Amino acid sequence: MPAPAATAALATEAELAALALASATSLATNPDLAKASLAGVTIVLTVQKMGDVREGGSHAVLARAATTTVAGLRRAGPPTGAAEAAACLGSNAAAALSALVQAGDDRVVGAALEAGAVGVATALLAVRVETAAAALNYAALLGGLARSGGDAGALALVDGGALGALVAVLGGGGSPPPPHAPLLEAAADALCAVAACHAARDACAEAGVPGALAATLVSCAAAAPPDTEAGVRALLGLGMLCPGRPATAQAAVLDSPGALAALVSTMRAPAGGGGGDGDARVLARDLFAVLAAEGGEGRRAAMVGALQPP
Repeated sequence: MPAPAATAALATEAELAALALASATSLATNPDLAKASLAGVTIVLTVQKMGDVREGGSHAVLARAATTTVAGLRRAGPPTGAAEAAACLGSNAAAALSALVQAGDDRVVGAALEAGAVGVATALLAVRVETAAAALNYAALLGGLARSGGDAGALALVDGGALGALVAVLGGGGSPPPPHAPLLEAAADALCAVAACHAARDACAEAGVPGALAATLVSCAAAAPPDTEAGVRALLGLGMLCPGRPATAQAAVLDSPGALAALVSTMRAPAGGGGGDGDARVLARDLFAVLAAEGGEGRRAAMVGALQPP
């Protein structure tokens, strides 16, 4: 028989899980969109209070909350009421679902995927009429689903069309990159999570992910000061996608305006005292080595030229 303190802790966890589910129900059904949005905030705070979820019963309740939260997320799209209220609802619902996915086990992630979270978040991100904060939460949710869902999550993003929406956020397909650095980082991070799945890498190459990550590297290197966090994620993704793909991923990087110069400048960047700077230099050198080894004679000449002092 558990000790009284342990029993109290389990009861508290169960009560918090029940509160998350009740809040998700309000998020999905309350006709007052402002109050529904506040329910999303309640879910985030409740999950934070739960900490490490221990009991299987709590995970099962959180899975139901995830399914219900996806229903709330759907309300952010047309024809829901005022655009501002819908944007707030969508942003909070996405943050709530991200919190549930991060805290829960495979049942929670599976419930979110089964309920169609990828398709809904992708559609809302692609519209891009929401505030930067809302778009950031949609991109972060997609990244969380890909990472927490393992290969199934990554492939769900591929099948759900999320790659194209994330590529567009990064400036692929002629779209301007966002001035909002956290959004740039979240989109690059989501694509890295997909690229970590070996079965998704060819689809990433075909969807223009390498070119988008190369464009991100260029914009990050040109920022003042350089955006190390998003740049590191771009390099991580390229490091996974480029090896063995000279005609697709490597060509996209080498043909991207300014990418080779950005890669060399990152390699040569002085130490700034932060761990991200060192990570970026190492990743840039590794990627340069792959491109030099597999790119062919014609490509090597351009790379040698990029190494020459200006």
